Amino acid sequence: MYLVSALSVVALFAFHACSTEDLVEPSASNTQSEPTEMSGEVIVKFDPAVSDLLDERGLAQTRSNAAATRSGIYSVDEVLDMLGEVQAATPNRTIKRAYRTDRKPIPFPKELLNAPATRAEGENGYVYNDQLLKWEWHMINRGYQDHFTIDPEEDAEVAKAKFQVGADVNCEKAWERTTGDPSIIVAVLDEGIYFRHPDLQYNMWENEGETYGSHKDNDGNGYVGDYYGYDFINNTGIISCDNSADTGHGTHVAGVIAARNNNGIGITSIAGGTEENPGVKIMSCQIFSGNTSSNTVSLARAIKYAADNGAVILQCSWGYTSSTANGYENTPGFATQEEWETNCPLEKASLDYFVHNAGSPNGPIEGGIPVFASGNESAPSAGFPGAADYCVSVNAIAADYTISTFSNYGPGSNISAPGGDQDYYFDYIGSESSDPAYTAARGAVGCVLSTMPPQVSDQTGYGYMEGTSMACPTYRVSPRWVSPTPSSCASTSPPPSSANCSSKALPRSTTTRLGTRTITTM
Repeated sequence: MYLVSALSVVALFAFHACSTEDLVEPSASNTQSEPTEMSGEVIVKFDPAVSDLLDERGLAQTRSNAAATRSGIYSVDEVLDMLGEVQAATPNRTIKRAYRTDRKPIPFPKELLNAPATRAEGENGYVYNDQLLKWEWHMINRGYQDHFTIDPEEDAEVAKAKFQVGADVNCEKAWERTTGDPSIIVAVLDEGIYFRHPDLQYNMWENEGETYGSHKDNDGNGYVGDYYGYDFINNTGIISCDNSADTGHGTHVAGVIAARNNNGIGITSIAGGTEENPGVKIMSCQIFSGNTSSNTVSLARAIKYAADNGAVILQCSWGYTSSTANGYENTPGFATQEEWETNCPLEKASLDYFVHNAGSPNGPIEGGIPVFASGNESAPSAGFPGAADYCVSVNAIAADYTISTFSNYGPGSNISAPGGDQDYYFDYIGSESSDPAYTAARGAVGCVLSTMPPQVSDQTGYGYMEGTSMACPTYRVSPRWVSPTPSSCASTSPPPSSANCSSKALPRSTTTRLGTRTITTM
């Protein structure tokens, strides 16, 4: 039995009838379902006065004089003498991904990766010399390019019209002001990140008080060996991404955020900076491994860990299905914020903690920003928690400003950004063509190119994926731009269709908080 710390003003308990964390391994399926409930486990919410009692008795130490963790995990037996009245009890759920594990990435072809090196900076027509930038239409979209091979059965003019100049993240203009700031730490709550990747290794967050692989808690934060982050699935500081069922999803979104720019290899990222001017840092908070997902308690620990260790942005590819999703293919989720908060109090408390406690008045940001993928059910509303007032929910668009065929949109959404849409351009790649240039181009025109672990990218280290998760990283924070509310669309010229615009404004209280921070939306 465990007590999860008083996050904000409530105390939340997780009662475990069997093992401490029974992890569920759902089978792969085309049907999207809601998170399952953990057998024999409930989360109990106590009266707010309980948190005051815990503070009075001392949160830094248990009755047995053992040090409490940074996530405040306590034995229920140690506080039973101080119990207030139970307000509510909810199941301890298995956390649902916002993407499908049966959709595998498309590796970038070795033949193209091993082609002659990219020319020096400026000679390739771009500000950076990264080798694969010309395939990254989501970063810099200059319309149809000759190296985009179109399907022979596709009408050439129609295909070319699907690329509109400027349907990207508008990063060139943003880079004139900032290319990323190392004081910004983004926590990626996803599969583990391949931290040895040559395009990521210099932008990984490092816990300087720890030693990677250590069996001791060297910095005393309650987590052993948490050098690049922590694996909340297996309770270890060893970050993994080599499970046979891993998709590379965490590494892919990390690359979109902060791959090192202008290093002559690989991709260009939103905020990865350069060797001379380093960019943002990536913290790996692993909540998925293969087909195994975290539960609510582990998720809460991950969110609090991120806030306590310096992260100011959460990159979230998890959550509940939209309430307006097709009921034949999905189990619709929560319809209102009140319904979600009532049924998922620990998730709400964790996000509240991050929003109000991440960062510092003397740091780049005061408070934290949770950024969520809006969901991939083609539904006319975003799923929770991303649809909550204090979160940012991101839709996906294709290379011509149209909403991606899979993307959620409408109420609960804040902003749209490039997320790819392979179906909109071509059918999925089969075995009918072995030409690497043809294969790569077909992937490039429909999907987002980014970093990947070797085992899921045919050892190239790069590959294509699509989804609102790919759009999610393009909403980022910079300490040099000020904007009281997020812009409602991915770019400003030409005007996108109404389907791509935001339908949710941040509430006044949140807008005020954001107004004290420095925010970039690209």
